[in-house]
Amino acid sequence: MPRALFILALPFAGCGQESPAPTVYPALPGAPFGVPGLTALPFPTAAPVAPAPGACVVGRWRANDFLQMVRRSMGRQLPGGANVTRASGTIDLEFRAPDATGGGQLVVTAAELVHRAVIREHGITATATHTLTGAATIPYRPLGPDIVEVSDTAENQLRARVSVRTSIGIGGAQGGGERLDLSGTYVHECSPLQVRFWERAPDGQRRGDPLVLDRLP
Repeated sequence: MPRALFILALPFAGCGQESPAPTVYPALPGAPFGVPGLTALPFPTAAPVAPAPGACVVGRWRANDFLQMVRRSMGRQLPGGANVTRASGTIDLEFRAPDATGGGQLVVTAAELVHRAVIREHGITATATHTLTGAATIPYRPLGPDIVEVSDTAENQLRARVSVRTSIGIGGAQGGGERLDLSGTYVHECSPLQVRFWERAPDGQRRGDPLVLDRLP
């Protein structure tokens, strides 16, 4: 065959023959298509971040049940069986977020918060009126996910006045009022719109009735 014809014939040398099928590799999850033997690596996931101790109490709250603190304030003036009810006024508490040292500030403001207790002994009925006014900025410190410790401070200007009237006309008032001490260790239980505090007994158990606070906007 002349050389020129031979060259022209080369592109048609494979005509009439089937081309070999391409090799198909099984796809691996997460692997680029067509790359054999490549093991898919799991996508990295961020580890869950635990909330800071006491984080759920941070914010502004209004007490709808402050009876436990009133009973503690009145002390021996209030027999165990006395019926205490709230009459009027408000008390707001703001837990400010702890700083780098782990301590925070609790700001308390009482606006003529009045409770009354009816006491009956030896045939005589006495009505004690407990009025709380003033403000305080008090240090607190979270001790765990559901425990806070509240300290006392000289900056506490919450004042509790108690007046008593009896069914036989005897009564009196307690001067300018005693400073309300809120210090102690408390166990708390949070929900999105409410938090409850119990005094923490030495054995770690909850003691007494809870303080019930509702979240403010």
